[in-house]
Amino acid sequence: MSIYSDYGISSSSNTKASDLQAAITRQQYDDYQARFSPWLDTLTSEVSDANIAQSKRDWSNEITQDSQNAMNRGLAASGRNMSRFGIAESARTKQANKSLAEFSAGQNTVGNINNMNQSIDDRVMTLMSGQNLSG
Repeated sequence: MSIYSDYGISSSSNTKASDLQAAITRQQYDDYQARFSPWLDTLTSEVSDANIAQSKRDWSNEITQDSQNAMNRGLAASGRNMSRFGIAESARTKQANKSLAEFSAGQNTVGNINNMNQSIDDRVMTLMSGQNLSG
């Protein structure tokens, strides 16, 4: 048996080399369509899926809100601890703490949004380039 007969090509054909090359190419393309094309379609849909970005935004907002709540609880606990020792927070101190909390919340929000956007961009580049993927 020759390689030509494996692909249904007559060994007496004048174009047997190009016919063999075409048959091998068709076989490779069919193999690609069967094994890799579904995987590529999945990755492409993940890259263009807006739900992933929205879920990351929701997660980022939740983290920011949790951070803000923790800071507010810490400031309230600090005020209670000071009052136990007879130290009252002045209006100026309360305003400074409030300003600090608002500033920190803004920083957390911006930082989380930037991190989320970078994460989405990194994911898209990873999926598009095929880096760090295991099958």
